[in-house]
Parts: sequence; C-alpha cells; structure tokens
Amino acid sequence: ANGSMAGKDISKIFLTIVQIRLFPPGKIQYSNGRETINSNRGMYMKQYQDILKKSPLFLGLTDDERSQALSALRARVQKAPKNSVLLLAGQAVKDIGILLEGRAQIIREEYTGERNILADLVPGELFAEAFACASLQQAEDCPIPVTVIATAESSVLWIPCGRLTV
Repeated sequence: ANGSMAGKDISKIFLTIVQIRLFPPGKIQYSNGRETINSNRGMYMKQYQDILKKSPLFLGLTDDERSQALSALRARVQKAPKNSVLLLAGQAVKDIGILLEGRAQIIREEYTGERNILADLVPGELFAEAFACASLQQAEDCPIPVTVIATAESSVLWIPCGRLTV
C-alpha cells in the first residue's frame, strides 16, 4: 500500500510541475527515426494509454491529465525497426525513454568488443531517466555509458527532461 501511495504522490508532483510549465495542448511530435512530424495526440496516443497508466511517471493520473502532461512536455514517439540503436554509448541524454511496444536491450560494450546485456526492456519500462535528469544538474551534458538497441520493431515515447524544470 505504501508503494502505491508513493507512486501516486510522485505522479501528482509530476503533473504539478508539468502544469507550471503548461504549453497549449494540441499535437504530439511523432518521429520515425528519420523525420519528425506532428500527429494528433488524442488519436495516436490512445493505443498506449494502458501502458502509460502503469508508468511511475503517470501512475494515478487520468487519461486527460496524462494527455495534458505529454502535450506540455512536447513528448514524441519514435518508431524503431529491429536492431536499430535508440541510444548510443557516449551520447548526451536529455530525454526519458518509455518503451511503448516491441522489445529493447540495454547493453554495455566492452573494449574487447564483448557485449553484456544489462537489461531486457518490455513495454511500459522507463530507461535513460537517471542520465537525462543528471544532465539537468550539471553544467555539461551527461553521456550515457550504455547502448540501447531495439531487439524487435518498437515504439518509444521520448519525454524531454529539461521541460520538467520550473
């Protein structure tokens, strides 16, 4: 019960921060990896509402509150083909990732070329959040020390962490 209450508190704090920085509702950006286009947020994101409801960032929020938050944060959805790189080790990270569909792996590549799988991601899981948020606290970008690869055709919701600051 305490974990559930803490999740709801985090969600309400998250929504409050988002509302402080609220931008006009409207469209969500959609990226297929090569280009970014605007898509009607309501129609496109409906298919992901069940996944997003379970995310610690949105736990306890209504569908409307979640949609407002995504719009305010200027979240974008990226379609990624199998074996594509979502994040490359050494890359500066400014966005929190939520896997919406498909599968992905977080891997660490050793100097010897060996790959160590650190995590298998399934829909609904957050990734890169610590590095994205750490970049806010430092004068320079915080590079991610791991690579994230889509192991199946996937969709990722990217939430710019910089938009969470007040």
